[in-house]
Amino acid sequence: QVHASRAKFALSARGGTCARFANMVGCENEFLKETGERSDMNQYWYSRPTIDALVAEIVQSGGSAALVSTPSVYFSLPEDARQRCKVLDYDRQWESDPGYVFYDFNAPVDLPPELRGAFDFVLVDPPFITREVWTKYAETIRFLVREGGRILCTTINENDGMMQELLGTTPVLFRPSIPNLVYQYSVYTNYSSEGLARLNPEIDDCDWRAVEPKQCAKQERSLPTLLPGESAAIGGKLAAGLGAEAVVVAALAAEAASGSEVIDARPPPPGAVLLTELRERLGCLKRTTEALFVPVQQGVRRPSAAGRPSPAAERALDAAEVAALDAREWLGSHRTEL
Repeated sequence: QVHASRAKFALSARGGTCARFANMVGCENEFLKETGERSDMNQYWYSRPTIDALVAEIVQSGGSAALVSTPSVYFSLPEDARQRCKVLDYDRQWESDPGYVFYDFNAPVDLPPELRGAFDFVLVDPPFITREVWTKYAETIRFLVREGGRILCTTINENDGMMQELLGTTPVLFRPSIPNLVYQYSVYTNYSSEGLARLNPEIDDCDWRAVEPKQCAKQERSLPTLLPGESAAIGGKLAAGLGAEAVVVAALAAEAASGSEVIDARPPPPGAVLLTELRERLGCLKRTTEALFVPVQQGVRRPSAAGRPSPAAERALDAAEVAALDAREWLGSHRTEL
């Protein structure tokens, strides 16, 4: 366990431009340099450019902010901004900081009463992605935020509907980089942001909302419900989705509709179809692997009496195996083309 020095964090604030635009002048982020992630607490820090983007949102809001389960952002704030903020976290390694407030999402409003409705901005990144956990965090957010205040959350894109339902937030174009996390997160806000209405070059080079294979995503969301005997039946068809050619044509049509340069919508060249097929399969493999995370964590914390994996874990493993076999078969049959 690495305990970061409060004095070292303050150095960046005294460093002038380094504190506000670290990545523009090549300065290191002291929090990332000095603070290790604790996997037992599901701690995975944002990358430095992503932290800079989130810090800019808070600084530009100009008000008070509650940073819930986001210490990497709190300790990267300029000192003047940090003085009007609080960091709420379960990890007590930061309890010596004057802005630290102990927080356990299992007691979502067990917080100092003076924090009720005290913040203009609330930023949240829970350690889990499940509805059960997000429901508790949503209760905390409603406790903390002032009427009309800004909310920014990060979670997987598949939680889109849930985030709208719980908090009235919608995804923005900017997606965060979390280098050591297998999930790809999206950013959800209840306000418009010019800074987040752009691509994060760490992650995307085109509008992911236009080109992401939606049919594949729908299949992936249903995978954990498959019974073990059903998985083999879908075999190599698992990642087919809408078909690569349809995905490419749809992306070209979306680009044309956006007012950019009109591109001929004839069938795409074989190379583009091949790469899109590969993307579809890798995307399905990635998401079915991600689906293992929650049941594995639950199994570690609450192993069954018989020592066997839970039914949810078995179904997730089965789905991931099918996706892996499909990707392997496809790669084998297209090896020479690639």
